[in-house]
Amino acid sequence: MKIGILTFHRAHNYGAVLQAYAMKFNYSAYGEAELIDYWPDYHGADYDLLDKRFLNKNISFIQRIKFLKSSIKRMLLAPIRLTRHRKFKDFINNHFINRNRDLIVNSKDLPKDFDIYVYGSDQIWRVYDMTNYPRPDLTYLGENTPETAKLIAYAASMGQVNNETLEDEDVTNLLSKFDSLGVREKPLMEAISNINCLNVQQVLDPTFLVPKTHWEEMTNDIPRVCEEPYLLFYSLINSDESRKLAKKICKEKGLKLIEINGFETFSGHFKSGLIQSAGPLDFLKLIYDAEYIVSTSFHGVVFSILFEKNFYACGMGNHVARVASLLEILELKERLVDSSSAEINNIDYSNSKNILNSLIDESRLFIELSLR
Repeated sequence: MKIGILTFHRAHNYGAVLQAYAMKFNYSAYGEAELIDYWPDYHGADYDLLDKRFLNKNISFIQRIKFLKSSIKRMLLAPIRLTRHRKFKDFINNHFINRNRDLIVNSKDLPKDFDIYVYGSDQIWRVYDMTNYPRPDLTYLGENTPETAKLIAYAASMGQVNNETLEDEDVTNLLSKFDSLGVREKPLMEAISNINCLNVQQVLDPTFLVPKTHWEEMTNDIPRVCEEPYLLFYSLINSDESRKLAKKICKEKGLKLIEINGFETFSGHFKSGLIQSAGPLDFLKLIYDAEYIVSTSFHGVVFSILFEKNFYACGMGNHVARVASLLEILELKERLVDSSSAEINNIDYSNSKNILNSLIDESRLFIELSLR
């Protein structure tokens, strides 16, 4: 059985590459699994070392100026970005790229030799290419795959639920062709059920299905970044309240503040405790060694739970739904806060661990049944 997986595998984002790794790991237990190297230009431009979008003559003058500024900034930040860029590139190339196939930028060129096409996880149904609004990239909804192939969505997400997208005729038609639909968030499950009247199941992010010991082993050769007990502040979304909360916990618990984020800055180069060159394995190691974690990122929360760490999710803004959905189902709702005034306490994982193990079994069963 040949299984082709379509997801956001080349994004230089910790959660994106680790969930892609998890997708291949999980599905490889059932057949010959491969991540299809589909990476259109509108994705690639966000992570290239140089931003060349200002050369596009088909965009407005204002857009060209915007992209030119982005290109200049990237060039000036190149010395900082190079190390991080290399770490992501090495992880991607070493763990899930099939070097015998070419990079695909046009969905019409998708390989047709798979028996099953799996879509997910991550925000594959989010609208990135605004020229086609409100539709997401229809490639991630099964467009241009063989009629005889089985289509499965596993832990697919669109971030914030967009009813206008789900009501789009092309989106509706493609969703109806899926043999099995598994989504990551409860609000999306409910929206698809109500709007499209389809049978859909909520499943766990694929990173949860990879054994904790496997993630730990991947960090064995990564040195500890700080010998002192520390709090890791993963600042993917800029939030004053989350930063205040991190500093408050550090003060109360006597911890050093270590910070990582998803973007490089000039000022960050001179900021004590901020690591701008961490790669995917560094990210795992930083969470594993931390005493406490404050995160504005979904996968920051996921790996905090996997490693059974004391954590708070704060400052999520419009991206709160997926974290709220996860914490609700694990009965950890009190770890999601919107203010730095939250009372600080440790987590008793005994109940949540039992719930998580049961959900892992259910998600694995979803995979097994969908592949039959």
